[in-house]
Amino acid sequence: MELMHCSFLWCFLAILVEATPGEIRMDEERTYWQYQDIQRALNNTDRGSWMYYRTYKRETDGCEHTCVYAKVSENQPIGNVFEFLQEYRLGKKRTSKKKRMTLYAPPYKTERHAEERENDNAMRVSQRKDAEKWKKDTS
Repeated sequence: MELMHCSFLWCFLAILVEATPGEIRMDEERTYWQYQDIQRALNNTDRGSWMYYRTYKRETDGCEHTCVYAKVSENQPIGNVFEFLQEYRLGKKRTSKKKRMTLYAPPYKTERHAEERENDNAMRVSQRKDAEKWKKDTS
């Protein structure tokens, strides 16, 4: 019985430690900034990416977007805006209708706290070609 109490306490302690407020996430920890270069990722020779959670919209008319694939267009960026072709299926069946849309995204640096990042680490995605005009002001 004592072993069970000890196991329960360890479990409870692990949950408590995991849920501690104020923890530093990987995207905010300075140690990882060198790996967070969105320009480098977008200019990779492999221009396509499968995305599990990320899509411009998650559903259309109540139908979930699945098999989301994005491809960075050639000769990018134009100015500071990357152009993507995004494909997805409506629903989970292989025979589901395939949809395509062109998206535009200017990379930027997320808010800084004490030090400035060297590289852009995020991007705002839009269906508008003039995406650079509405880019989040990070200065």
